[in-house]
Amino acid sequence: MSSLVTDVDSMKIDCNCIACFGSMKYWMDWNNYSIYRCVDCQLEATIPLPTHAALYEYYQGADGRDMAKSERWFERVDRAVVYYFERFAEITSEAAPRRMLDLGGGVGYWSAVAQARGVDVCLMDFADDALQFARERLGVKWTVAGDIGRSSDYFSEAEFDFVLARHTIEHMIDPEAYLAHVAKVIRPGGVLELETPNVLGREQFAHPATVLSNYRVIRRSNPQMGAAKARAIAWNKALSGVNPPKHLWGFTLKSLRLMLERQGFDIREVRTEPAGHPELDPLYYDVHGLRTRRGFGVPYYFWERAATAMLRGRGQNLALLAVRR
Repeated sequence: MSSLVTDVDSMKIDCNCIACFGSMKYWMDWNNYSIYRCVDCQLEATIPLPTHAALYEYYQGADGRDMAKSERWFERVDRAVVYYFERFAEITSEAAPRRMLDLGGGVGYWSAVAQARGVDVCLMDFADDALQFARERLGVKWTVAGDIGRSSDYFSEAEFDFVLARHTIEHMIDPEAYLAHVAKVIRPGGVLELETPNVLGREQFAHPATVLSNYRVIRRSNPQMGAAKARAIAWNKALSGVNPPKHLWGFTLKSLRLMLERQGFDIREVRTEPAGHPELDPLYYDVHGLRTRRGFGVPYYFWERAATAMLRGRGQNLALLAVRR
């Protein structure tokens, strides 16, 4: 890992990008952290990074434990799982994965659905309470509590045919090490589905409430910054970009391609789709309860649906399918 993590402090000095090794420049402060941007691949980074202990504490208390309410929600996840398995079959010429790792899968909805389709699934996550929910409420048979950034410490080499890594890499202290561990547990010819927020997406224009919230954080964290500059940054900050201690990194396709290729993966498919996409983000509207928002004068749900429809290909979800060489 580069000196980005340990050698940079409040002095706001330039540092090296972990993806392309180019120069990273200070962008702004966010709460008690600073955000830097790479001038070459446009990766965004949190400096300083939180400790492992702080992240472990942050992720205890899993989101979504009250979600097992409706068969409709499981049907939506099933549609997404079917899509992943169909793409797996096209890439590998095999009917379905034999063994799947759901890495950082939280309370286990994707694991439960894949298990119901006959796949041997392991759900791995930081949060003990999330895994307990998955076992007791959803019937997930195989769970592992541990550091998802070091998955090969817990499994045999080439143990899995398919690794599902939805919105995890942006949470890692060391994304390159995370991918190196994934490369060890997936067999040659196996498929990795990697999904993360797209920091070049423009979907924030469909979410004025999020832009306003970001503006307030930026102004509070950067008292020396003028209001006009803060507004401009808020409008140009990706919808689901870096917001430590949650999202520590913000990736672009170029940055991910460089890192994946170094770890022995070839990208076969790239999609950038908006929030609520039926295959990449099937529970978005349910989780956020998006029906109306007071003060906008129109039903926010319909505004958001219409706006994101115009942002196809520039949405917040950057989803890659990659094959292990």
